[in-house]
Amino acid sequence: MSGKFVVVGGGIAGVTCAEQLAHQFPSERVYLLSASPLIKAATNLKQVSRILEEFDVEEQASTRLQNRFPNITVVQSAVTELRSQEKKVITEGGSQFGYDKLCLCAGASPKLITQGNPHVLGIRDTDSAQEFQRRLTGARRVVVVGNGGIALELVYELQGCQVIWVIRDKAIGNTFFDAGAAEFLIPQLKSEKPQVPVACRRTKYTTDVALVGKENSLGSALGPDWHGGLDLRATGEFGHWVHIETQCEVTKILLQEEFRQLNVTASTFPEDQTTEHSSASSNG
Repeated sequence: MSGKFVVVGGGIAGVTCAEQLAHQFPSERVYLLSASPLIKAATNLKQVSRILEEFDVEEQASTRLQNRFPNITVVQSAVTELRSQEKKVITEGGSQFGYDKLCLCAGASPKLITQGNPHVLGIRDTDSAQEFQRRLTGARRVVVVGNGGIALELVYELQGCQVIWVIRDKAIGNTFFDAGAAEFLIPQLKSEKPQVPVACRRTKYTTDVALVGKENSLGSALGPDWHGGLDLRATGEFGHWVHIETQCEVTKILLQEEFRQLNVTASTFPEDQTTEHSSASSNG
């Protein structure tokens, strides 16, 4: 198969690129290759100012995009090889797509702090978030490493297990607010979540049918409300139980047997169910 344009990636960048190409060249075939059955599209675009735009992110089935643009063909398959001299891309299913112009919008792979450890999971897309929910059912303690938006929401949503939050900054959420605001928000980590969710004053999008990608494939990055359909509660009877380790980094992760061989005593989790805000000057 061949077309004038081939776009790799089903995220916002890839979908927007395919839409613009289909609009500018209505007689040309545009192939959009996505590893995930769901694609992400920017909707409700509003021009707020000369250089500022506002839009919503909607996760939708690929058929909606093809219905809007008949010259777009969405192929659910990861790309495994690029032959630039031949102007071809090869998918994991063995299909070959020739192109005149190629747009790579594949995003990034999660950089895990260790490879090959069965207890380490990087949360990046909807599939990995669902895998985390599955593992959480039997967990007693969870270590969250990172201080980004996903980590911030995850620590707040987790219930029924001990949570150790490891960040290398002085305060939580430093990407989004200052240290003073962080101190104000920390008590929320130990308070019980409201039984009735707070009313959301913006548009929210959901899908009617859960579409699951192939195992070990990387789907589109998580968008807003990613935890809305997940039950992030472990088996414990308590709610929030969070301990924060600031200004530290994870240097090594040991399996249980490897830790026993060190013949050292593990640090105990704080007994009182309060949010600790400690400052560790050395790496942990």
